[in-house]
Amino acid sequence: MPQIWRSGIAGVTSGGSGPAAAALLAGIFLIACGNKAGLIVPPLPDPAPIADLTVAVTCDAILVGFTPPTVTVRGEALRKPLRIEIQRRQEPEVARAGGAAADGSGDDPSLPASAPAQATPGSSPMPESVTGEAAPAALDEEPVAAAASSEFLTIAELELAPGASDPVLYVDHGPPAPSAVPTPGGLEAEDNAAEAALVVGHAYGYRLLVRGPLGRSLLTAAVVASYYRLPAAPQRVVATPGIDRIDLQWAPVLTACNGEPLSPAAPSYRIYRQSLEPVSEKTEETPTPTTAAAGDGGRDQGASVRSLREAVDAAGIALPLVPDQFRQLGVVTSGTERAAAGPKTFADTSLEGEGSYVYIVQGELAAGERRGLASPPARVEYVDKVAPAAPDGLIAVAARGRISLAWNRSASADAAGYLVYRARGRVTGAVGIDSFFLLTETPISGTTYEDPISGRGETYSYAIVAVDGAAVPNRSEPSRPASARSP
Repeated sequence: MPQIWRSGIAGVTSGGSGPAAAALLAGIFLIACGNKAGLIVPPLPDPAPIADLTVAVTCDAILVGFTPPTVTVRGEALRKPLRIEIQRRQEPEVARAGGAAADGSGDDPSLPASAPAQATPGSSPMPESVTGEAAPAALDEEPVAAAASSEFLTIAELELAPGASDPVLYVDHGPPAPSAVPTPGGLEAEDNAAEAALVVGHAYGYRLLVRGPLGRSLLTAAVVASYYRLPAAPQRVVATPGIDRIDLQWAPVLTACNGEPLSPAAPSYRIYRQSLEPVSEKTEETPTPTTAAAGDGGRDQGASVRSLREAVDAAGIALPLVPDQFRQLGVVTSGTERAAAGPKTFADTSLEGEGSYVYIVQGELAAGERRGLASPPARVEYVDKVAPAAPDGLIAVAARGRISLAWNRSASADAAGYLVYRARGRVTGAVGIDSFFLLTETPISGTTYEDPISGRGETYSYAIVAVDGAAVPNRSEPSRPASARSP
């Protein structure tokens, strides 16, 4: 189960043992200096670095997630509790990495409302919310060197049992409740509340300070999220099958996920689709084996990614994410503020044949960024009811004992085969297929056919019908007839 902390909620404990540890270390040095035998105290290895620090905007909060290390940098099991401080600062309102502004405009579309700050982008534990790989930096001096950036404030101090491997999720709602979370410098919570509150349109940097043995501290690189009012999930999404298409309709998003009105309403929407294939048609993928190194916290990166995402799902925390199995089809833009308040529609004409399709709609406040919660999925069964085009160019050539037929393929790409019909006598003009006899019970894939004829001097007429590959095959109109007289 994930370990979940929320700002302003009991359970966040103080772990400020730095001075006590420093005093203990000084005492050991004094004893060692007075011992003629030269007492040597072996250094305690630091915890392995935290490499998956992630932040993401959620409803009325910013989610901070990471996986605690279970081993030391030497690969040995941790024996002492971990003390971790979560620190936050408000970033300057100037262009950030990649030209992103503090309000989130200019962010990479794949990383809405988040960007790295003094960090190298890494893989995504939580898609579209990763802010960078938090490469740790060891600090030889504690706590002055660890707090080199005085702008960072400690918003929570966590104490984790040794060997605890469950992901840690901290929900930062902004101002802490009185006496619930220790504040820097011993300030009372109400004195620091104005500075600690999250402000819409501002960017916030987060980092972790891990208290190591004897007061040594490890500091992760900072990651940044732009805080914004998360648009609510689109509702009343309806998918209706049509002729060679599926039509979508949904209600516009007029409020944030906390119920506050959006002004203006969400101006654009992203449409996603998942095609449900029969189990027998799915391709089994062989997983690539991965190994864990001592320096990555005692687990492989893939396991860390999965555990963080599973922890978010298990905790029921709503994030502006769309499941990986959905692919984006397009974007619907309202154009004007008045149009933004009207019903929304989208026509999916890129169907992959018959089957089940599931759709998700997601609003966004700006093109490619500041996305909202995803809608509930809308599932629809699509049945192909479109008949292929009729084949043309049919010719019939008589020879002794047979009549040979040839025709052009149907112009429809989904034509899967052809049915051959025959009637006695010469037939011209429009063909009523009911007056013909079916020669091929199973459709043939080619465009030629030989009809063995035993009689002589008889005239026969032929017509060809194209069929598609639908579960219940659709049949085209018959081709123009062709006739031949057996010699």
